[in-house]
Amino acid sequence: MKRLATLLLACVAAATAAGQARAQEWPCGLPSGQPLWFEFADGSVSFRQALFGKPGIVVATSGLQRSAELRSLGAHTVYWHMSLKGLAGGPPAPAEPEHVVERANALFDLAVAATGCATPVIALNELAGASRATPWPPEIYRYRANVLAVVTTLAERGAQPVLLVPGKPSGGGAPFVAGDAAVWWREVALHASIVRQMHFNAPHAHRKGPVLSQRARRIAMRAAVAPFLALGIPADRLGLLLGFQSGPGKGGREGLEPLEAWLEIVQQETLSARQVASELGLASVWSWGWGTFSENSADPDKPTAACVYLWTRDPSLCDGPAAAGPAFPASLTAGQIALPDGAHCTTQAGRIATTDVEALAVATGDRRVALTALLTRLVLARDGGAVAAADLDRAERWLVGTRFGDDTAAYEGELAARGLDRALARSIIADQFRRQALAAGLAAAGSSRSLAVVLRSRLRDVRRTAVCLRDELPGRAPHAWGSRVATLTLPPAAVTIAARARATRGGVAVLLTGRVRSLRARELVTVYARRPGETAYHAAGIARVSTDGRWSLRVAQRQGTVYRAISRSAASPPLTVRARR
Repeated sequence: MKRLATLLLACVAAATAAGQARAQEWPCGLPSGQPLWFEFADGSVSFRQALFGKPGIVVATSGLQRSAELRSLGAHTVYWHMSLKGLAGGPPAPAEPEHVVERANALFDLAVAATGCATPVIALNELAGASRATPWPPEIYRYRANVLAVVTTLAERGAQPVLLVPGKPSGGGAPFVAGDAAVWWREVALHASIVRQMHFNAPHAHRKGPVLSQRARRIAMRAAVAPFLALGIPADRLGLLLGFQSGPGKGGREGLEPLEAWLEIVQQETLSARQVASELGLASVWSWGWGTFSENSADPDKPTAACVYLWTRDPSLCDGPAAAGPAFPASLTAGQIALPDGAHCTTQAGRIATTDVEALAVATGDRRVALTALLTRLVLARDGGAVAAADLDRAERWLVGTRFGDDTAAYEGELAARGLDRALARSIIADQFRRQALAAGLAAAGSSRSLAVVLRSRLRDVRRTAVCLRDELPGRAPHAWGSRVATLTLPPAAVTIAARARATRGGVAVLLTGRVRSLRARELVTVYARRPGETAYHAAGIARVSTDGRWSLRVAQRQGTVYRAISRSAASPPLTVRARR
């Protein structure tokens, strides 16, 4: 996963730069926007004229009459070829090479007639066996050569072929791009655009909620194109296809109810694609799933879903909220990456600044580690309380005195060697104080869970709310600095508690004493008591701590009362003082 994340970030950076430098030029008066949106609507889409027959929409369709009708209503048209198999054959039985060029030429002539464009965009649905690893058997090599011949022939005639490629976004089942396949993909990209088909399970996505759902889909979309970007294929030769199909096992609606839930997923998927395509500079986004090809794919809600889809990407194209009804959460911002200036992430616990990420990445050598450390700090700052400047001063003096022989220059030199300055060092020290305070607070609350378990749980909850630039997220496990910067590790804090007489007469006050060992400049001790029959502790009093760390407090004694002393840094073991008979 770490290698994949690194690859994605590198590809995002490269694609963003490339996308800003160039943009796909589309023929025959097609809109110049990037990405350009294409909507599938052949004869299987009964509502194509009502929803897609209007200015500002590019329809991927086939047939002379259907194309002419849609253009007469103001739409642009490109050609949709439903089955690449009819041109190139399939991996088990590839077509004879002499037939492939003949069929490609016939397709070009048909596309020109249907679109009224001498240099038409032609969508080729869809490549078979994209995930097959090399070395390929002879029939696969022949099939891939046939596909290459199709796109080459179309491009030489002046067309702009678009090859639709299925497969999982990453891992097993994703398109294979190594070895001989890498050469093949690069050659295809010289003549055609490559569009990755994205099919998400709507019920699964809806259970995640808008933030996690859109994050997961954006990450998947980036992962789907990242291997092609890594091959050096420009972003303006790549695109995404969104699947809004119905029917069991098709990776679309999958029976999601109520309708408003499905429409919310349609909206979120559209927003995710728009964000990723804009971020990477992708050439196109295609929609699929509006057709009815069988009883299983029939869905009376398709026109409504299509309207919401159009409204999401451009509110002037359809009144999505009116079509969806009042229960539809018509938000174009929920779950989107919309960050204040200077922020890398926003979370329910606070904001992570881009400058802090950059600075800490120098010290850690890893941006993800830096992000994790900063998110851990947000949780600790929220739950571990404030750290006074006097506390940091005292801790820093202790570190310089104990570990560097009071040599401040040596201390600062060690920090510089690790990519740190005094300000970062003090923030690392503050994190440790907050850990101590959080552990003490858990003890005061009577929690039986360890600090590690609690901190991991709270970090996970906050991470779920994180919205980060390019979805570059912190890790899931809390970060501790001890293993990386041992010279800044504070000694453990501790509190002791004792009674001058462990057994007293009932009702007689008892003197509790103890010591606090911590580097806090100022400490207070709260004594908590739990009487017989009680399940929770309650505060019994507060004691001041002297400069040498000693404290004392006289409390009223009842038989079998259990006491604990809690400072801002540590908690004592429980002490039971029994009454004398």
